[in-house]
Amino acid sequence: MRTVTARHPEDVLATVDAAIARGLAGIGVEDTTGDPANPIRDFDDAVRRIEAAAYAARGQIVLTGRTDNLLWGVGGFRRR
Repeated sequence: MRTVTARHPEDVLATVDAAIARGLAGIGVEDTTGDPANPIRDFDDAVRRIEAAAYAARGQIVLTGRTDNLLWGVGGFRRR
């Protein structure tokens, strides 16, 4: 399984495509940014990244989404 920390939805899509092409069984999409000043993506950005991953996955790879946004209540997640 590989973890996706790509910056933009298009990069997430490309990473999932590459994982499928290489025969990986699963991939996880993080909602963390790697930036200590802003460690968790905002809700809408996290959703766009998961949507891109799901579109690319097309049922060919196990897809998981990280929920630090939910666990820590940051990035506007609890507004929904």
